[in-house]
Amino acid sequence: MNLDEFIRLHPELAFDFSAPISAQPRLYAMEQLGALPTELTPVYAYRSGSRGRPNLNQTRSHAQCATCKRVLRNDFFYAPPSLKRRNVLFPHCLECTQIRNAENHSTRTNTMRRKSAAIRLYLGASCAHCGFDTHISALDFHHEQEKNERRVAVLIDELAQAPVSSATARAEELLRMAQACVPLCANCHRMLHAGVFPLDAGAPRPGYDLARLLAILK
Repeated sequence: MNLDEFIRLHPELAFDFSAPISAQPRLYAMEQLGALPTELTPVYAYRSGSRGRPNLNQTRSHAQCATCKRVLRNDFFYAPPSLKRRNVLFPHCLECTQIRNAENHSTRTNTMRRKSAAIRLYLGASCAHCGFDTHISALDFHHEQEKNERRVAVLIDELAQAPVSSATARAEELLRMAQACVPLCANCHRMLHAGVFPLDAGAPRPGYDLARLLAILK
């Protein structure tokens, strides 16, 4: 028996996502569940909770996941605190919610990496000493104070994650610090700190534009 046949057989089990859990149909006998497809989650006998009050996992209510269409117990559905306080379920089961969250996390991570690479490319596309420009991941930003080098890296990551509407302050700080830095490849940067060669103090510093940087983030 498939899900549609089961619903036709037991219309009293229809679940209304717009109604609270307390208003959903409940089962107090097991005989109606004998026709459930075997792949669906079994329902256990009703037991009252502490002090005689049933909890969310014991209400015997059922719902159909809006994504995978399975009929599951209410405790197999995502219920964030904001909804649980109002006795309302999220219309997606836990498994589908986890899959969707993983996909969203992957999308956010890829977007952040793309923006971070675009910012680095704008701030310094090649080494100021040897001209290396093969890959942006091998380029650093040299500053006379090492803590400022770390701050530039932190600002780039923060700016890549921040919404464009609230990115102006970080972008301005990043451009101020980047103006005092020199883009160097990893090899030249380490040799510079080791004293292998001096930094040309008269080397021209790149010019940056706030509007262009903000446009990169869109």
